[in-house]
Amino acid sequence: MKSLVLPGLKENKGSSPFRLMIQAKEAVKKELYYLCQEQDGKFDESLQRDLDFWLLTFRSEFFTRRYPEYIAQLILHSNELIRRLEWQISINSKKRHLTFVVTPTLMTSPFSSKNIIGCILGIQLDSSSEMISRKGVQAALGSCCMDLEMLDTFYNHNPHSSSIHIFYFEAGYQEDNAKHPVNLPRFRRSFLKEIEARIQVLVPPLFMQRNEEEVMRNLLILRREISSIQDIPQVIVLYDNHNHHEITFTVLLVRVKKSGDYCVLDLLRLSKENENYMEGQVYLLGNFSKGNFIEGNVFQIRLKDISRFQRKNASIDYNLSRKKIIECLQSGLGEVRDYNGGMFLKQDERLKELKKLFPEITKSYPEFLENFFYSISPIEKQATLPIELFKVLFELFHKLFLETQVNFFTEICDSKLIITLKSEDEKELCRNEEQFFNDESLYKKIISSKWSYGDFLFKGFILCFDTISHLQDYENKFREWITQNSVQNSPRKKILHINNDFIQFDFDPRIGGTNESIAINKLLFDGLTRIDKKGETVLSCAHSYDLSSDRKTYTFHLKELYWSNGQPLTADDFEYAWKKILSPEFETRFAYLFYLILNAKEAKEGKTSLNEVGIKALNKKILVVQIKHPAPYFLELLAHSLFSPVNSDVDRKDPSWSSGRNDNFVCNGPFKLKKSPRPFYEFELERNPYYWNRKELALDGISISNVNSQKALEMFKNGELDWLGPPFGIAKLEFSKFDAELCIQSTSKVFWYCFNVHSFPLSNIKIREALFYLVNRKKMIQGIQGRNEPAYSPLPKEHTFFSSSNYSTIENQKKAFQCFHEGLKELGVSQKSFLPLRIIYPDNEAFYKISKHLKDQIENCLGIQCSLVGVNYGEFFERMATGDFEIGAMRWVSWVNDPIYTLEIFKNKNEKMNFVNWENIDYQFLIDKAQHEENQEERKKILSQAEKILIDNFVVLSLFYGEDYFLKIPDLITPNTSSLGVIDLSLIDFVSRSFP
Repeated sequence: MKSLVLPGLKENKGSSPFRLMIQAKEAVKKELYYLCQEQDGKFDESLQRDLDFWLLTFRSEFFTRRYPEYIAQLILHSNELIRRLEWQISINSKKRHLTFVVTPTLMTSPFSSKNIIGCILGIQLDSSSEMISRKGVQAALGSCCMDLEMLDTFYNHNPHSSSIHIFYFEAGYQEDNAKHPVNLPRFRRSFLKEIEARIQVLVPPLFMQRNEEEVMRNLLILRREISSIQDIPQVIVLYDNHNHHEITFTVLLVRVKKSGDYCVLDLLRLSKENENYMEGQVYLLGNFSKGNFIEGNVFQIRLKDISRFQRKNASIDYNLSRKKIIECLQSGLGEVRDYNGGMFLKQDERLKELKKLFPEITKSYPEFLENFFYSISPIEKQATLPIELFKVLFELFHKLFLETQVNFFTEICDSKLIITLKSEDEKELCRNEEQFFNDESLYKKIISSKWSYGDFLFKGFILCFDTISHLQDYENKFREWITQNSVQNSPRKKILHINNDFIQFDFDPRIGGTNESIAINKLLFDGLTRIDKKGETVLSCAHSYDLSSDRKTYTFHLKELYWSNGQPLTADDFEYAWKKILSPEFETRFAYLFYLILNAKEAKEGKTSLNEVGIKALNKKILVVQIKHPAPYFLELLAHSLFSPVNSDVDRKDPSWSSGRNDNFVCNGPFKLKKSPRPFYEFELERNPYYWNRKELALDGISISNVNSQKALEMFKNGELDWLGPPFGIAKLEFSKFDAELCIQSTSKVFWYCFNVHSFPLSNIKIREALFYLVNRKKMIQGIQGRNEPAYSPLPKEHTFFSSSNYSTIENQKKAFQCFHEGLKELGVSQKSFLPLRIIYPDNEAFYKISKHLKDQIENCLGIQCSLVGVNYGEFFERMATGDFEIGAMRWVSWVNDPIYTLEIFKNKNEKMNFVNWENIDYQFLIDKAQHEENQEERKKILSQAEKILIDNFVVLSLFYGEDYFLKIPDLITPNTSSLGVIDLSLIDFVSRSFP
């Protein structure tokens, strides 16, 4: 049996648990990368995101008690299951897709080990109306009759908040059967059968009318069924609600009450049926003779012990529970007539017909269709309304839901007028109804509909008129009035429409370091400081701050702040979020941003306790932050989204809160995520009612679609998008065709090629120097759109102390050729035996063009071969971080307006972002000296010296300074950007114009 020592690591009795945790996670990453290589697979972005999710989700003991090889295999299986399900769904979206992988393994401890079975279940669920619980998995496992018991481990992964769910759990052998291996194929087949039967289907809301008018109308309908003193009671049974313990039905019952008869509830309570009978109302509806009355009763019956009516999947069997109501009535009253019993069967058939007409909506938004269907009144029309009218009415509602600028639609079908209305204001809907739908002398109202979905309320009517001319006159008057009323009283909301080119956002600000994730998190979260409309750093969550005399201790006083769920936000939430990033077991690539804080780096490396870190909440309103040395850029650094707070209560209870759109997703920024975005939109943002500065916001919301670049360009042409390109997309050459809409934005971007100084032959400085001198930068950037400038330093244009005039021999191919041959001599190799250089780059059009230019120039000048390797972002970053490259393309962005931000990356070779694996003692001395130098002029001289060392060691091939270019409609006002070119979309506004 394997020892518990991690691969490549020695057991160290003095190692801290945090250090062991880091080693275990690093070992998992390496194993996963090796697995991908062995299977000729790509370490792409989706696998990187799955890796990040599982490393963040698994508890610490999970890593210490299972082998890295097994965990890596588990993560790979999870990723493969997601891909398989996505493919199966694309082939047949109507079928239920399940897949199940089981792997025997060991769960270890210092003194023993235990045989277990690791199980990964992949399943397609309707996220809004279906679920699988831990209890359901446990029951399915028990029904397999394999003598297995479920262990404590249970995790759920819902990638992209889609219909695909991945469950990981573990099963152990029961004591008496530990020596008997399980028949895995049989177990797999049996479990899949059992778990499918335990998918919990939530009961759809049945929007039955309960107002007095509806009750009386139904009682009068039943009254007409009583024609003699011998007639049996007539009954309408309506579902009301249910909870974990009981189901409630409302009963409308009309009977002949003879002299001396007991009241209905007394008769029911005397029966053998032991249910709860709730008092209601009794109406006198007429009489036959003296002492014989026609009596109407309205009351509730609550069925106890809900488990009697639950299916295997825990959903309610509505027909079975309704049948029980009839049995209760018959037990107490004798024979009764179920007036709407047959109608419910027809109603179910009609709903199935409707679902067949709209398969995509049924699959993606089943509640939308069901809410509509059950809202139809009178209730019998749900079973009898012609399907064509159903279809047109629903299509109008669906179209209305998708529209952001329209609040009504009308259509004529089968000589009937169909009207649909939408509003977020119930009073507005009632006002419209009072104005136009109360005078039934003009028409006959066939049906009405009132329901809600997401943030919207809907009303609809189907009206019948004597003549077509009356219908047309009425429609014209309605259109005229509703349009005028909307212009005067219902201003159109300012909604910004943008498109997301990327696969997914990281909604957890602690790990969201890509440009698009930073942009979205600045909309959802707010830090102590923020960049304002003028591009300057201002206080945001902080009301004020005090700075110590040595300029190393900041005491922040917070405003009155709240989370989007109304819960108070305190200084503890800041301390919790920041220290979570600095805990060794927390996976993030961006912890280095916090290393300015006292003991932050030491805590991340497991060398000191988090209690020693210079972050402390003194009380709910005061946060104290200690930094290692004075830093004039510290307040600007705090404006980055990574320094956002996180709701500590939610994060402790649900570490995966950022992957869902439920009540656990709470934020504190200008906007919040809508739980139910409209069809077509990937995400929708709405104003956060608890944001401290909400009165200054101009936008009411942001709608984010996710279509391919060609479709997005068409949408922009058609006026369906207001903004196209960075930060949520990639700039395209086609943008240049839009003169009036094209915007060019200065940024801090600089394009590099990193040299791996530990990789042969780039370990030789002469070879690197040759590559530095041979590149014709001006020629290279000719094919790249934008006003790009050649770069000779790794620092952004705003921060560099050098210009091309310092290097009169730059772009000198003769010198490059000379350096190259000097390097060959030092290495002891010939030009012919020189191995091809591999150039890797993120797989997109711009990087390919740049890399192709570099390849051609190297081959033409030096006479050696190069190969181009374009990979997805996830694989690219992994290969750069692990040193599996020779030359790697990079687009660097400074997040702070200070040269030291970029220079510090190269200080230590073990820094995660130091891809070149280079360090230099003299360079380190200068960086340390600059950090403590208070005289700004002297500090600039020191940083200039450090930059020169970096350039003269040729660890980075700087190419050019880049710009962002994007499309926006002329009516859109953008704020001034920060000095680094960052745009805060929450500050955007539309020019003054009417929004009808």
